[in-house]
Amino acid sequence: MAKLGRAYEQVVADVAKEFDPSADVKVGEWVKGPDGLREVDVLISGTVDDIARRVLIECKDYDSRKRRIGIAVIDATDSKRRDLAADFTLICSNAGFSKDAMRKAGRVGIGLIGVLKEADPRIRYKVFDEIYTRRVDLWNKADIDVKVVTGSVATWTVEEIAYQGASVLAWLQHRTVLFVVRNRVVNGTHVLRFRFGHPVLIQQGGLSAFMTEISVRVKLTGQWIAQEVEIDASSGLYDWLRKRVRLAPTGEPHKLSYKDVKFGTGGTVIEIHPDLDSLSPSPVKENEVHLEIIDLGGFVVPEKFADLDPLLVPEYADPVRVGIPPESFRSF
Repeated sequence: MAKLGRAYEQVVADVAKEFDPSADVKVGEWVKGPDGLREVDVLISGTVDDIARRVLIECKDYDSRKRRIGIAVIDATDSKRRDLAADFTLICSNAGFSKDAMRKAGRVGIGLIGVLKEADPRIRYKVFDEIYTRRVDLWNKADIDVKVVTGSVATWTVEEIAYQGASVLAWLQHRTVLFVVRNRVVNGTHVLRFRFGHPVLIQQGGLSAFMTEISVRVKLTGQWIAQEVEIDASSGLYDWLRKRVRLAPTGEPHKLSYKDVKFGTGGTVIEIHPDLDSLSPSPVKENEVHLEIIDLGGFVVPEKFADLDPLLVPEYADPVRVGIPPESFRSF
């Protein structure tokens, strides 16, 4: 009689093999330890920089609607990996993990993953996790100030100002959205100032001027929303600690889906993202996808705009800003 959960172990092994086709991946392997033989659900053997490495994966095919993996499983796996001298250890479960289990795993260096293989019948339970989205309203009326070499453009129609035939206003809208995305703000009044390395020729109708600086004052109102969604992919792994997906490098086009994301209404309003780092989310690893979802309340992000980014003074080109008031990251 096949071990209960063996099919799940096999799909975990198959996806792991896609990440390193040269590795030796075995399912249900018995490994000798100091107290006798120990069964390893998935054992990966390979080399990194010509050094032999061994990765141990413990698999738990549980239903998240009934239970998540608790700290006792972390403790048992930590003991096993020490006995077997594993170089790296993972626990794979699509059921997710309790907070104390995640805290302990992060502290002792055990990775927590779920396996993603869309439409594969060996995966009985899908990955569901809480994600944090933003609903942000950008006020349509924004104060725009254009500085030119001589004279004034105060009487110009902002919507018609162009650089090389393309809209300067659309570029400002693009930069505003970029500011919201990269700084993870949800509220406040913000002045975005852009200075150019040399005067830029702008036109409106039959008029022309040389622009040296442009700024926009925008007001944001919004909220952080917590919501549970189903996460799936053509082939990959879900990192429960980093809340990111790593797609298997199969060479084929990938599909990644976050299902039943609620826009407009729904979800639970929270004061602030629980792991907010306003300036630098943790770096993206190889084959990893970092996804942030923002509901801009119907604001249409322009697809075409003036190509002004290359003309900016370098310190004005970076969309990440410093000195943003703390209240800007909290729900309105």
